[in-house]
Amino acid sequence: MISFFFQVFDKAVMYGIRNIPNELDNLYDEVKEYIKIQLIKGDWFINELKPNLQIDVYKHPFDHQKGYQIIEENNIHLLIIRLENLNDVWETATLDWLGEERLARGPIALRRENEASNKIIANLYKEVKASIKFDLELIEKVYSTQYAKHFYSEEELYQFKQKWLANKT
Repeated sequence: MISFFFQVFDKAVMYGIRNIPNELDNLYDEVKEYIKIQLIKGDWFINELKPNLQIDVYKHPFDHQKGYQIIEENNIHLLIIRLENLNDVWETATLDWLGEERLARGPIALRRENEASNKIIANLYKEVKASIKFDLELIEKVYSTQYAKHFYSEEELYQFKQKWLANKT
């Protein structure tokens, strides 16, 4: 969710609506408030994908080891890849999804277009991720969502929580 905040923040800086702050305290508060709002807004898979494609991704178990899932329902072949697995599974996932015949001329190239490291806010994003402190209540809310529990194993969720709790000291 931090990356989504900085996606919007980068555009605001680029268009002169916002400036990169010298002091991070207010920005930390903005990031936390943004996360709380996103939790209230709810889940994209439920709010957008399900009503439009009539597919409930949560009815289909996600293979945490594999890092991607193909759902075939309602004459739709839906590929879902966890972002952190994208580089590792892209070729295998697209081959499984589209089949060898469709990829006979070669794999689909994965283009990297929207990376924080190439943006105006790259250093700020990196600094905030490394130093922001979340209270346990917010961490628990984020990692107890249906989304988190579906796409991540208990061990992965535990590791994520520990990472953010480590920022507290």
